[in-house]
Amino acid sequence: MARLIFIGLAIIIILSSCNKKDDNLILPDGLFTETSPVKNRSQLEFLNGNLMIQSEVGSSIKDTFYYEVINDKIKLTPAWRNQYLSSELPFKMISVSKFEIQDLYPSIPESPRTFMIFEKQEPLR
Repeated sequence: MARLIFIGLAIIIILSSCNKKDDNLILPDGLFTETSPVKNRSQLEFLNGNLMIQSEVGSSIKDTFYYEVINDKIKLTPAWRNQYLSSELPFKMISVSKFEIQDLYPSIPESPRTFMIFEKQEPLR
C-alpha cells in the first residue's frame, strides 16, 4: 500500500513539474541592435514583456509585434492587423544582453536559413 502511495505521489510530482513555466528563462528586455550579419541595420525594442518594435537605423518606419518566447522559438504577431497571422522563428538567448533569431528579412525559400545576432544597447545618460 505504501508503495502505491509513493508511486502515485511520484507521478503527480513529475506531471506537475512538466507543466511549470521555466523560471530561469531569460527574456529580452530593452533595445537591441543587430551586430550580424549586417552591423547596425536593425533594432528591436522589447517592452512590457510582450511587445516588440522593429525598426531600421535611420528610418522612421516601425513595426510593432506582440511576442511570446516558447522553448527555442519566438512567436511574432503583428499588432496592426485584424487578422492575427503570426510567425514562429528560431530564437536563442545567448545571454541577458545578446540573442540570435532567424533572419527577419525575406529571402529565397531555397536558400539556407540565416540568423541575425542582436546585442543590447545601454540607454544614453
